[in-house]
Amino acid sequence: AADGWHLSPPLANRFVHLDWTHDPRTVARGMAGTWPEAAVPTVDAGKVPGAVARARGAVSGFLTARPGLVHHLPADAESRGRSWPSPRTWEMALRLLATGYATGAGREAVAAALTGAV
Repeated sequence: AADGWHLSPPLANRFVHLDWTHDPRTVARGMAGTWPEAAVPTVDAGKVPGAVARARGAVSGFLTARPGLVHHLPADAESRGRSWPSPRTWEMALRLLATGYATGAGREAVAAALTGAV
């Protein structure tokens, strides 16, 4: 919930919802001015067409096997205010997956992005 208010389903469906965990020591060091350096992946333009094709195949194959997940609005308000499957979020997931493939991002990062989208 945002500031104690649930996001409306149409609004929540437009975001990638990420759950973060924080190491207290890292946060304390960061507040003192020493945040760890984060590697920012770069997209290899030559890999984009293949990455998009691979992501399209993965998402369309999944939805063919699990058609009930093409659009599934959760029953409870708490879940409707988070990520849930719809054509919009599957398109976001496809783009995130293709970006993961094109950057060589790790499985953990890609899984977090996909889970946050859908």
